[in-house]
Amino acid sequence: MIQADLDELRISEKELEDLSGIALSDGFVADFYRPAALRDAKKLFALLLNELLIFCVTLVVSLPIALLANQHRVGFSDTEIFVRVLQITLGLSLAIAVAWNVYKWVKAKPLQTLAGLLDEVEKYQEVIKALDQKC
Repeated sequence: MIQADLDELRISEKELEDLSGIALSDGFVADFYRPAALRDAKKLFALLLNELLIFCVTLVVSLPIALLANQHRVGFSDTEIFVRVLQITLGLSLAIAVAWNVYKWVKAKPLQTLAGLLDEVEKYQEVIKALDQKC
């Protein structure tokens, strides 16, 4: 009887998605504002992997630009050209990655309240889980 009551009190992720109108399972944008989400190893790993992939894509985009910028360098050694291309590529990639993260942060700012509510729901779920283990 108590087990059935506790099951009814749980809020599934599907219900949260239906209520909020936002897909929470696939890299929720407001995870920047959720310390609880960053404590979860899987979500932290996913966030770091996402950042790494973004940086790799920016490297792919930046390299041709750097090569074009150094196309007509005459009188420089190969080492100097290589260092210049590397500097441009890494600098441009870093600038694009930072700009993309700032954009995501600005887009997630309005979701800060929702992120706080999701933290509260997570605490609520932990209380129900603790009660379930006691019974």
